[in-house]
Amino acid sequence: MKFNRRLRYLSAPLFLAFLIGCGGKTALKLTVAKNIRELLPIFSSDSYENKAILRVLDAAHAGKNAWCARPVIASGLGRELTAAERSAFDKHENGIMLRLGCEAFFHLNESEPEISMAYADEKMDVRQEAKHECISVGFVQPYVMAAGGRCSSLTIIDASFRTLRLHAVLLPMLLAEEFRGIDEVYSEFERATGMRIGELCGDRYAVRCKIELSRFVSANRGRLKVRLHLGEIQDFPFADIGDKSMVYLSNAIDPNFMDKEEFLRLKTQLAKGNGNTVVYHQADSENFGVYEFTGQEFRAICADDFIVSRKGRYTADRCKYIPGSTAKYVNYFDALAGKRPEKCDFLNAK
Repeated sequence: MKFNRRLRYLSAPLFLAFLIGCGGKTALKLTVAKNIRELLPIFSSDSYENKAILRVLDAAHAGKNAWCARPVIASGLGRELTAAERSAFDKHENGIMLRLGCEAFFHLNESEPEISMAYADEKMDVRQEAKHECISVGFVQPYVMAAGGRCSSLTIIDASFRTLRLHAVLLPMLLAEEFRGIDEVYSEFERATGMRIGELCGDRYAVRCKIELSRFVSANRGRLKVRLHLGEIQDFPFADIGDKSMVYLSNAIDPNFMDKEEFLRLKTQLAKGNGNTVVYHQADSENFGVYEFTGQEFRAICADDFIVSRKGRYTADRCKYIPGSTAKYVNYFDALAGKRPEKCDFLNAK
């Protein structure tokens, strides 16, 4: 099968869909990492199902303003922060701010993620018609990943309960027994959350977003099991996933989000899995890389040139103009490969 970088999928018709599979078994589960439960005792269990998911996420969301304003004394937190946690909070460090729910990343920050996922799909060591486990960070990205109908299950990982709460609101709407159409879902989601899906998708992807969400509904009627995992991607137990997986990282491994020690933890967890094909996608770009872990063996399948551009600018005193510039960078996976992998060539992909 050959791909073109400008490939566009045709919009699929909408069908009725539902969240509860045959036999009444739940298809939606929330698991909570130990470090989140220790920080936020409002999560008293390590797993939740059905309506209990939105209840506990709503409760955490309702208390966030109090403990984010004064987390040491806010009664909603359930305990005082340790000295190290207070120091991290005072420094406004992303890690603890995300875990406390004081920050969250909702917006799609890559261009054409469906293309990088389709390419990785084709490169996986499985037959084209075979299904595999799907794991993703982000808000829009998991739905794009599962829109092609090749996910036997979908795991959505985030360190902030605020992002997972949006998923817990949206999933039942998309997979309701009587699906009322994507426009009604958009309106109902906005009423329930105060946020617009179109805004979360980004202006340049707003129309495409409706198409991908519609494809998600059509492809996953009554069969998709979804797991929401509240925790950091670098500590996720990939060994618990039974089959081969495709893991979509967006740009979560950029150094401003993940340091080297955290990346090494991610690498260790990926190597414990049953075969993980990993996609890294540069922010604000179409460029991406595809990598594969088979036990301890790692290979870089392909990677585009990752380039950071900076616009020309004047100094603060307006006396000197600094011309625009571009610079290439090597991400953690490319550095791990030890040599520059081949570029992701759509025209010759097979």
